[in-house]
Amino acid sequence: MRLLGSLASVVYLLVRSGQLALLCAAFWGTGRFAAVLLRPFWPSGCGLADRVALGMGVWMAYVFVLAASSAVGVVSLLAPLAGALGWLALWGVRRLRIRLPSLPIAETLCAAGFALVLGGLLIRAAYPSVAWDAAVYHLTLPKLMLQQGGFAHIGRNFQSFWPVNTELLYAVALAWGGPGLASMMHWACGALLMGAFVRTARRYGSSPAATAVGAALLLGNQIVLNEMGMAYVDLTFALMFFLAFAAVLRALDGEEAGRNLLWAGVLCGLLCGVKLTGVLACVAIGGLWVLGGWGAGRPAREVAGGVLRLALPAMLLLAPWLVRLWHETGNPIYPFAFPRLGGVEWSSTLAGELRAYRDATGMGRSGLDFLLLPLRVLLSSFTGLGGFDGAISPLWLAALPAGLWASRASPLARRSLGAAALYFAGWAVITQHMRFLITILPLLALASTVALDRGLANLAEHRRRMAQRVACLAAATIVLVAGWDDLRVAGRDAALIARHGFELERLLVPPVYRFLDQSTPRESKVLFLNTNKGFYCNREFVADAVFQSSQIADWLRPLADKSAVLGELHAAGITHILFEDVDWGIRYPPALIELLADPALAQPVYRSDDRRFTVLEVR
Repeated sequence: MRLLGSLASVVYLLVRSGQLALLCAAFWGTGRFAAVLLRPFWPSGCGLADRVALGMGVWMAYVFVLAASSAVGVVSLLAPLAGALGWLALWGVRRLRIRLPSLPIAETLCAAGFALVLGGLLIRAAYPSVAWDAAVYHLTLPKLMLQQGGFAHIGRNFQSFWPVNTELLYAVALAWGGPGLASMMHWACGALLMGAFVRTARRYGSSPAATAVGAALLLGNQIVLNEMGMAYVDLTFALMFFLAFAAVLRALDGEEAGRNLLWAGVLCGLLCGVKLTGVLACVAIGGLWVLGGWGAGRPAREVAGGVLRLALPAMLLLAPWLVRLWHETGNPIYPFAFPRLGGVEWSSTLAGELRAYRDATGMGRSGLDFLLLPLRVLLSSFTGLGGFDGAISPLWLAALPAGLWASRASPLARRSLGAAALYFAGWAVITQHMRFLITILPLLALASTVALDRGLANLAEHRRRMAQRVACLAAATIVLVAGWDDLRVAGRDAALIARHGFELERLLVPPVYRFLDQSTPRESKVLFLNTNKGFYCNREFVADAVFQSSQIADWLRPLADKSAVLGELHAAGITHILFEDVDWGIRYPPALIELLADPALAQPVYRSDDRRFTVLEVR
């Protein structure tokens, strides 16, 4: 039995890994073909990650058109995927060159350490559980797209109107392989980011040892390790930001400046469709070009022309999302600027609550807080300073000052830290969620790599060789120590996969959603209270996006009594209420609480064994 279980685990992981490889190959092949068509505009210095990103962009545009035309479906998604793979097999694969270098023993051990942790993270991603935000909208929205054939809106969830470029790709993954494949796709974005970092560092003369340490500084952060096992969007965002940064670096070096700036602008437009914080990335990328151009003595006209090359493709790619927001809500930047631009399912009260929730994340917004913020971010991983919703490695306490030291003489370090500082300043004002800083970790690691290389260069040759071996082993140690807990979790996940195989995805569905699926009519509509994880719900539902700014509470608050609430629920088509017994501090109106307590109006039809979940039928 143990042998059969191990075989089931291997088969499951091989099938999902094969699907991931084919999906990435299709993206690469699409990007390779698009690059041929766009040859007059495509920069020659682009690598594999750039072509994959271009292919992802083409697929984002394709699924967007399908969704806007209400034509999303398994056939419309997988038939072109099969076509892309067929073309790749006939022509594109001949253009792919993968060379495995012969490495010294220290570098081999270092590569083995990275491979072990990345492999463990891949197992974590393959495990078909659904993380919180993925269950709220990252995977729920593409699932609804597949069910409904087009763009979907979750009632009382403002995030379901936002740009969802990565989620468009998740629709392809869900159509083919389920939530595990979607999470693995996000893992692949992290792996591509690592590869793009290594390629860029080596391009600028970094030694293998210093590059390995920089890669370890990038991977060995809690926020990065966590994201590589979940179907979120931050690694897609970080990948496109870093590729845009590398393209601007090439432009500043005088290498096909026009083409590289156009490609950077395309990437900025794509990442603006991944997250609304893409505006911060655009400011950082644009600021890098402007400041770098002025610093290099470029004419003002040339600098301005470069800004146009960055801005035009970015605005063209963002425009469809703004038009959709305007069409659906009447506000192109919904729900922001509500007093002036308005918006559906929103109010001034909610705007104030959302602003308060945003300001409560991090370490405050006073002048002193902003001055102390860089130090607090660095210390948050081991001093107990909280509020950032995540942590980075304490090694940055040494690595970042080293990068600052290197910036005195290195243009690469200055440009890396300058772009990172521009993004960080906007992040400090707008969000202060730690995982949004994944975007600048590769830039900080690049500056630290320069610093280490300069330190190694000052050593005598025999000492330098020994120091490089030590650096390689140190890089492996950093990654293994940081990823040790993830490797343990990966072992647990592999054991569960071995026990249940492909049946695991069905077994992970919580019992309350099985009840809704099996014991309620298909036309039922469920109101979620104190929960917003709708991925497993196969009935239409209404759920809050953010508990701290509850649209449901705001919707029902003006109603005077339970009869009025009942009438409003009937008018909205609500037939059932799913209640989770967790206190999130939501200020539900007393009339709703009275309705929930009246079995004549809201009759309990299900209660979980731990009494945490209750389903009420609205009379």
